[in-house]
Amino acid sequence: MMFNTSAVMAESRPDFIEYKRDGLNGSMLSEQYFSYKVVLLSSVPCLPVVTPHEENGMAVDIQAEMKAVMDYLANPSNLPNWTGHKAIHFSKQRTSWVESRMGPEGQLVDYDLHISVEEDANVIFSWPDLDVKVMFRCTEKAPGCMMVYVTLPPSIATERRLAKMKRIIALELDILKAIFEGNALEFISDRHYRHIQDYHLSLYGADVTPILPENVSDEFGFRGEILRSGSLLEKMSTDFALTITSRPKAVLRPSNLEDVAAAVKIATELHIPLAARGSQVSHSAGGQAQANNGILVDMSCLSSVDFIDNDSAVKCGPGTFWDEVIRQTLRKGLMPPVINDYQYLSVGGTISMGGIGFMSHQYGLQAAYVKEMEVITGRGDIVTCTSNINKDLFDCW
Repeated sequence: MMFNTSAVMAESRPDFIEYKRDGLNGSMLSEQYFSYKVVLLSSVPCLPVVTPHEENGMAVDIQAEMKAVMDYLANPSNLPNWTGHKAIHFSKQRTSWVESRMGPEGQLVDYDLHISVEEDANVIFSWPDLDVKVMFRCTEKAPGCMMVYVTLPPSIATERRLAKMKRIIALELDILKAIFEGNALEFISDRHYRHIQDYHLSLYGADVTPILPENVSDEFGFRGEILRSGSLLEKMSTDFALTITSRPKAVLRPSNLEDVAAAVKIATELHIPLAARGSQVSHSAGGQAQANNGILVDMSCLSSVDFIDNDSAVKCGPGTFWDEVIRQTLRKGLMPPVINDYQYLSVGGTISMGGIGFMSHQYGLQAAYVKEMEVITGRGDIVTCTSNINKDLFDCW
């Protein structure tokens, strides 16, 4: 998660704590004090057309007649047109369709491919030798409009593999939709097909490494700084404990919120791991804020503290150290309700983990004082949410 902050009104509360520091008498800021605008990054990218449907499935709407789509799906020769299953042919020896895949010992093996159409508008793809079955359920939503819902095989063992497969099937469904709606050339890029092929090559054991293009700034509208080498990149390749080193492809230093959204789009589109760091030296000992061979977003350049609403609240940048927040509020005789034991942590970093301090036993978590968030989704959309607006997203922290 990454954070950017914004002003929000909050309710006051009667309990204040008196303190003295450098001869200055002051009181703790009440619940009117804190408001955050949060940037939330999803580790599993969403896609612009295909939507998750139930637990292990994806769905897409297609502007086409249902029979035409079902007939297309049921023809094995069409499979290479919209999926990564390219090595499909009809075997005269077996008198059936087969797909050539790498066998367990590295040799090329032909596996039977069965496609069946059921009366309830289900199209079943099965590889009996591999014990894999994928079901496409077709539903007519309106004349000339139908939905294709894909049920993924339950045999997928790990959550990571399931996430990768969902991402690739989403791309494949995008291509299927584009084929029927006649806009494949303008809607589907070469990158779509390359991601699909890379995924299938990786299943065969190939080492496929995503590339961060040189023109990524122009393509995605990122206006900040991109560091591919140098002392800062080396510094951010390790953590606070200096125990784990994982070098990113690049460090992205956004100049504003739109740049953070662009960074998300870059990672989503290129299938590159993404991590955010509130400070240049991550206060973690297990590599949690690192992105091995991925993109590391340095939020320290988005640092600010501004008082609003007659000095009853502040808005803070995601990379602002709590030390700076305390210094600014002390000048007005105020102080955050909950502060960390260690002050050189970023506002965004601690809030993303709840935010525990030595006053938490009485005042709870720092995150409890969040009143508004501006969230960047896995699509790179910027969404504002509060306890009343987009509440489900607001409650994700």
